Amino acid sequence: MENPGRNDSCPCGSGKKYKQCCLRRDEALAASGRAETAAIRKHIQAALEHHQAGRISQAEALCQQALRIDRNHPDALHLLGVIARQAGKYDMAAELINRAIRAKPSDPVYYNDLGIAYNASNRPEEAIASYRHAIAIKPDCAEAHNNMGNIFKDLNRLDEAIACYHQAIRIKPKFAEAHFNLGNIFKDRGRLDEAAGCYQKSLAIKPGFAEACCNLGVALGDLGKIDAAIVNFQKALRLKPDLAEAHNNLGGLLKDRRKLDEAIPCFRKALAIKPDYADAYNNLGDALKNRGEVQEAIACCQKALSLAPGGLPGLDSAVRLATLYYLQDDLPQASRMIGLARPILGKTGRRFRAAQAYCQYADKLLSWWSQADPAFRPPEGAETIYAIGDSHILSAHNVPVLKAGKPFLCRGRWIEGCKQWHLGNGESNPYKDQFNSMMESIPHHATILMCIGEIDCRPDEGILKALKKYPGKTVEDIALATATAYLKYVSRVAAARSQKIIIGGVPATNLPSADFTGEELEQLAGLLDSFNRALREHSLKAGMDFLDVFAMTGSGGGISDGRWHLDSTHLRPDAIAEAFGKHYRPL
Repeated sequence: MENPGRNDSCPCGSGKKYKQCCLRRDEALAASGRAETAAIRKHIQAALEHHQAGRISQAEALCQQALRIDRNHPDALHLLGVIARQAGKYDMAAELINRAIRAKPSDPVYYNDLGIAYNASNRPEEAIASYRHAIAIKPDCAEAHNNMGNIFKDLNRLDEAIACYHQAIRIKPKFAEAHFNLGNIFKDRGRLDEAAGCYQKSLAIKPGFAEACCNLGVALGDLGKIDAAIVNFQKALRLKPDLAEAHNNLGGLLKDRRKLDEAIPCFRKALAIKPDYADAYNNLGDALKNRGEVQEAIACCQKALSLAPGGLPGLDSAVRLATLYYLQDDLPQASRMIGLARPILGKTGRRFRAAQAYCQYADKLLSWWSQADPAFRPPEGAETIYAIGDSHILSAHNVPVLKAGKPFLCRGRWIEGCKQWHLGNGESNPYKDQFNSMMESIPHHATILMCIGEIDCRPDEGILKALKKYPGKTVEDIALATATAYLKYVSRVAAARSQKIIIGGVPATNLPSADFTGEELEQLAGLLDSFNRALREHSLKAGMDFLDVFAMTGSGGGISDGRWHLDSTHLRPDAIAEAFGKHYRPL
């Protein structure tokens, strides 16, 4: 009802003129209402400014002042809900934003932020419903489309997530976060060129987007563009020095290049920023293991496993722990770790392959030992043969052998990924550093078995791969050059400590013949024959002994007879003992 004229009868029923009765009261109430509205507006504006500047307590106090004037003011309730969500109080956030929606049900921003709160409290279906409310009110609400895509991604409904991100970008082409989120899905699906393109678009829109710069580095690294990846990680850290992922990823590339003294501080910085970062613990454990700090490596791997038992960091660490425990003769613990690591065998993608290979190998090795003849145990008073090499030292570890009728026990020293050409390379490299450190830790005059296996003698690796780069060379040329350079380096290092070297040969191939063409297998068999002849001839000439596992395992033509292999590439432990008994060639 409209207010009466000043000279009309007062509606209160007093019989007086309105101007003589209730006019002043109504004017005072109106003035008071305008003042309250202005005060609320002032409080909310100041609260928003404080919130944007990171002064959360001041923003919260001003919202509470606004609510003392109007307990259901939607903007004050909404901002308090956002503050609660940012503090991790997700249920409180949802309650406050729902109150704001009841007071003002037509604002899509409220529904969008309610969806974020629901998602953070692990209520994805309610979050999706909230985003759909926002989109129903405002179909071109790009933020709601983007956020709904994030939920679909978390639910592994990736096609729906991609559709949401595309819709957000159609509405708002310069939506840096949507380009970034789309890139993340492409990266996870292995569509690395598309992922890199999305991150580059995101950075073109928002040059200071450190996370996009970091993820671009990941995509470039996976594409093999390592120098460009490092540049992007370094740029991300200039933009955001406390970005733990960039520290960790930079450390990962440095670790892969075996620059351990540079990589380890990166992982420690990542953990100082993010103490529950499983991937950084896993990487740090790997780096410390490569530097010979085994107990510290074990502690880091155990932490990664406890933080992410079902993720790649935890599973990868479980495989590494199994190997380290095996080398410490703790077979029950090694078996327990393999049990925890087995889910990695169901994963797909290149990044899982190395851990999967070690998991399968260690599992078979432990199974073999559990069924081994009790007599196949270390003899009393046996001297030590130190077995140095890549994964093949696991087959030799703790194996009792007879050398010239005298009992010895093999003890493994692990240089993960080391190949013959790493040690024969004319330049310094981290594999040489690790080898030299191991040799210095082994007593003078000790006997050392070099167990670097056929990882360098495969159709898709090492010498045959190198052959494609040098079309003027033959397999025999490269095999001889690799073998002699390798032997020369090992001999020189051992001579300085008067250590006796036994060069382990390379077994005949047990790779599935169905996986390769006849021409590939013939070429591989020829390489194995040439490489082993070069190793045998030149090791004996250089004053080193030779363990001829090639002659022992071959059925003719360089193909394994299947008697002595544990899997497609590794020998059984008793094969090492057999080789010493029948195929050991002393100087």
